[in-house]
Amino acid sequence: MKFIYFFLINFNSSLVLAYNFKECKNNLGLNFDNILSNAALIDKTFKKKLTSKFKDEFVDIRVDGYHDLYRFCVREKYSVKDLPIMDSKKLYQTYFILKRVFFFTREPGVLSDISLVVSEMLRRENNDKRPIKWTFQAYLSIRDFENAKKLKSKYNYLPLPLVPKIMSIEKLKEDDDSRILYKLVKTKNVLLRESFKFQKEGQIIVIGSPYCNPSRKFVSWLKKNPEIESIFSENAVWLMPQDGHLKLESIRKVNENNKNIAYHYVHNESHWPEIDYWGTPSFYFYKNGNLIDKIIGYSDNGDFEKNMNSLLLKINLTD
Repeated sequence: MKFIYFFLINFNSSLVLAYNFKECKNNLGLNFDNILSNAALIDKTFKKKLTSKFKDEFVDIRVDGYHDLYRFCVREKYSVKDLPIMDSKKLYQTYFILKRVFFFTREPGVLSDISLVVSEMLRRENNDKRPIKWTFQAYLSIRDFENAKKLKSKYNYLPLPLVPKIMSIEKLKEDDDSRILYKLVKTKNVLLRESFKFQKEGQIIVIGSPYCNPSRKFVSWLKKNPEIESIFSENAVWLMPQDGHLKLESIRKVNENNKNIAYHYVHNESHWPEIDYWGTPSFYFYKNGNLIDKIIGYSDNGDFEKNMNSLLLKINLTD
């Protein structure tokens, strides 16, 4: 049985009080026992069945819970001036909580808070450099290349990866919520930032990764099916899930070795609201920019090929 998790934007405010966020509001400072107990409740209960035409799906709305946990229990409970006077245990607890909040929310403001906490941790001659490396990867994961570059410069004694240079042939606003991709080009350590537009008629969005064994198996299967491979080469866009491990040169080699496959980096998964599952591999089938259906996962049995052919027909890519 497959369990598919995705996030809902709207949060039922009636649930807030059930998680004692009101008690957080009444606290003058950070109450870690209360924060951790609320986090445990969020993890335990923020999962609901989804009524859908797709089977075995569940809604995971922990992102909403962690947004409110941060809002009521963390954000306004301390300031930058409090960090130097926090004892080391409390400072590390703050780092731990903020990391967990960021994992679910990917809020830039949370990451800014983490960066300040980490800076204070290192000011105390903490020899553990893992928080810096984690923060660097987190900046890359939300495509905040400028702050990643600043962090790398500040801690230039650490062997952090190069931050890619971003080029663009379009004028794209920083707050633009359109679908933006980063494309590998021939020049090393350079990404081309471009907006994505759906083509008319049928199109496939493949969520994959060259580091995912089922994704690699699908590519092998595709090469053994030249008719479907031809359809994919003309009508499929390959996206990787959003994370902070870019591995530019490794991905470039994969693209060069597979002429019909070009993996792209996603700027922000939330700008693809109809894609509710970013596990690999996943296949989303569109017609005139509208999602028609999807296949989750790859299997080498006959059902996968049957479903694939059926959906390609459904979006008018086969006769």
